[in-house]
Amino acid sequence: DDKIGYTEGDQITYGATVGYKTLFVYYFEHHMNKSISARSLKDKIAMHLDCGSFSYAEIPKRFDVIMGLTGTLQHLSEPERKTMDEKYGLK
Repeated sequence: DDKIGYTEGDQITYGATVGYKTLFVYYFEHHMNKSISARSLKDKIAMHLDCGSFSYAEIPKRFDVIMGLTGTLQHLSEPERKTMDEKYGLK
């Protein structure tokens, strides 16, 4: 089919990529096995830039004061409560 596919559940998807591994598979299949056309390879050559990823768990650490906590905190388990206390200073 001139595409690299990955299984997702019980289907094969051709839109998924696995970092740069997918690009290198395109190169390999084009040069070694001749199963990928030059056109298909050219369409996949790209540099992927990761812009703006961050951990939502780190956001509270950027503020001096945390206000308006949800009422569900009273239902936390002891390990969860310990994490909230040690990592975020919430008691």
